[in-house]
Formats: sequence, C-alpha cells, structure tokens
Amino acid sequence: MGRPWGWSFLHLLLLAGPATSLGLGGPAGTSPEAHTLLSFRTAISQPGMGLTHYWEVVHLDGRPIERYDSHMGRKMVPVVPWMSQSVQVAERYWDLQATLASLRQEAIGDYLLILQNYFLGQSPGGVKEASLCSSSEFECGDRACLPWHYICDWFLDCQDGKDEDSAVCTPQGFHTLQCIDGCELGADGQERPFHREAYDGREITAWEPTWDLYRHRMSLWGGNCTWWLKRHVPFLQAEQLQRKEAPDVRVTRVAASENLEMLLCQAYGFHPKEINLSWTKDGQPLPGDALHGGALCPNSDGTYQARLGIQVDPKERAHFRCHVEHAGLQEALEVAWKGAGSQGPLVGGILGAVVVILLAVGTVCCLRTWLSASKALSEPAPAANEAPECSKGIECEGFPPKQLEEFKLLEMGEPTTISGHEPSNPERTGQPPPPPPP
Repeated sequence: MGRPWGWSFLHLLLLAGPATSLGLGGPAGTSPEAHTLLSFRTAISQPGMGLTHYWEVVHLDGRPIERYDSHMGRKMVPVVPWMSQSVQVAERYWDLQATLASLRQEAIGDYLLILQNYFLGQSPGGVKEASLCSSSEFECGDRACLPWHYICDWFLDCQDGKDEDSAVCTPQGFHTLQCIDGCELGADGQERPFHREAYDGREITAWEPTWDLYRHRMSLWGGNCTWWLKRHVPFLQAEQLQRKEAPDVRVTRVAASENLEMLLCQAYGFHPKEINLSWTKDGQPLPGDALHGGALCPNSDGTYQARLGIQVDPKERAHFRCHVEHAGLQEALEVAWKGAGSQGPLVGGILGAVVVILLAVGTVCCLRTWLSASKALSEPAPAANEAPECSKGIECEGFPPKQLEEFKLLEMGEPTTISGHEPSNPERTGQPPPPPPP
C-alpha cells in the first residue's frame, strides 16, 4: 500500500533564508548564469483501477513553463505566454510533446508493475512465492522467466498468454511514482543531466539492467534538454526584466505566550523576487536578531511570497510597523496590524509557540526539497497553475534551483545522477523513439 495523497510529489521550491532586515533573494553562491530545465512527473495508481492519474510540469529555473495532465485532455499546454514563441522552431511541438507524454504515461503503468513486483519481494509482509526468476523477471505459467520489459507490450510472450492478462498488466493497490528529469547548464558552461525517482515515497537508488529500458522510455527530451534550456532562457530573462508586480502586504498576529504575541508580516504575489522586509518600532529599524523567519516561497504563477515575524508585548503592538520595499511599489510601505480579537491564551499560546519554532527554522509551509544537488550533479552516475502544496513542515532551503543546489527529492537516500542511455541489445523493447533533434 502506498503512502497517502499528501506524500505525492510536491511541485515545490523554497528559499528559507535567515531572519534579517536585509532583502530576500537567491541563496549565497548561486550564480545568475547557471540554469536548470526540470520536468516534475507524478503517477498514481489505485486499487482495482490501475494508473488513474499522471501529470508533468516542466520548470525553467523554478518557473513552470508547460504542463501535461491526464485529467485535462492529455494535452501538453504552455503555462507562460512566451513558450509558444520559443517552440516555434520545432514543427508541431505541442502535438509531439503530448504524444510523448502519453507514451510515458502508458510506460509508467508497466514500470509500476516492475517496482511493485520488486518491492513486494523485499517487503517483510510480502506474499511473493519462491521463484527461480529474479525480481526484474516475470514468471510464466510454465515457470519460464521472462524479462519484465516483454510484459504488457501487446505480444503474447508466455506460452499461456498470461502476460497479457488484465490482472497482470494493471498495478494493484495504491502506489505513486515520482520523477524529476532534466538538466543543468552550469555557470562554467558544463552540461549536466539530472534524474531521480521514488516509488511510494521511497527513493530508488539501486537498479537492475532491464529497468534502464523504462528510464529511457520515459525520458523527456532525449539528448536535447540543454538545447531547449538555452533556447528558453532568453525568453524567461526578458519576462523577468519586464515583469513587476507589487506585493499584497498584511500583518497578522497570534498569541505566542501568556505575555507575548507574534506579529507576522506577510507579502504575497510579488515579482521580481528581491524584496526588503523589516520591522520598525516608533520608526526605528529593529536588529536582525529580534526577527523570526525570512522565508521566501515561489508561487506556481511565477510570483513569490515572503514573511517575517517579531515577538512583541501586546500593550506595545501599536508601536510596530512592517517596512516593505519592492520594485513594484512606487514608495515603501509601512503596514501595522489591523483588526480585533485574538486566539485564547491556551490555544493561541500553543499555536504561537509552534509558529515561533517553525519561523526559527524556516519551515512555515513547505516540504524540504532542495538539499545537496550540486554534489549529486558532480558525482559519477550510479544511478495548472496550482498553489504549492504544503506538507509536514520540514525546513526548505535553496531557491531558485539554478545550480540544482541543495536538492532533495524525498527524505531518504543520497542524491544520484543518471544519464539517459539506450539499453544494451534489447531484442524487442516496444519503446517509442526518442524525440527528434530540433
């Protein structure tokens, strides 16, 4: 049984910088000349129904640019207006990408069968019978072992034809497959592929040779990832230079203890991401060590949100202002708390304490996703528009992922880099051809 929906892949990037009155922006050491093109892919199967939902969202430097959703007509569609102009160099680009995404969707059904078979054999509660076949092989009725990539490929490979049985060709139970596939163009001009996968929330780091077929079959760009990356970047940069959206700023409060409360300054929907948040008391700026948080989160529409908190005596609340400076504002804002009422001392105090702790470690709303990917990319390879979904409240760091710096797909395992490649001598793979060069 797979993990619940809350564990499905989160299309989420976050910067959790230190609490400070200085401007919030990219992490130190992130070069503006480094860029990434990543596809976030999620597949979900349900008991008795097989693969029920599959979607892809492609991100350029953390900005969603195109998406595919099996629940929305099986079409690859642009998320930003300039994508249609950028892809004009490729004839019928959207039709081709929709076809490839549809083929990947079908391949993932087979892939889930392999993973289900493999992990069932590893599970302490697994009921897999003893077999002479390996975990990457299907056992036919006559006990013959057949490579799994022959299964459910519209050919009757077993003598009894059992490999085409619907019970065999449909993943059983609730399962998820989560993938990140793409590339980085470093500031030094070096091109690096990136690929990671997880099954039911468990990162997959060990592979058997026959599984390489499915990784290749589901590759997004073939060998053309960095070509498209270089093609798209100027359009993104032009958009960023022209786009200025002012933040919507509000101040909220919550009881932090019996004698103190937390004032939270929250800025929403601004672009570019550089913003200056600070707190003042009677017009005088407060030092950074008095502040909490300083988290900058991306929204799926390309804008950002940020927050900064401070603990105050409720009797002095009227003396505090949130000071906001941003390129989208004609002048700086001074925002005070407005409103009446507060949580009761017990519930509010508990909630306030939690808020203080979360702000202290930069964990207000996001799952930790960016953790040591620069290391992953440098190691040899062994292996729409919805708001970000929040879960579990683990610290997030490292946005935007222009160097894939501090990247973590899930909770477990060390990052690895996988270069897509052809399987060795497949007799008959049934795989679709990789996308043609642009």
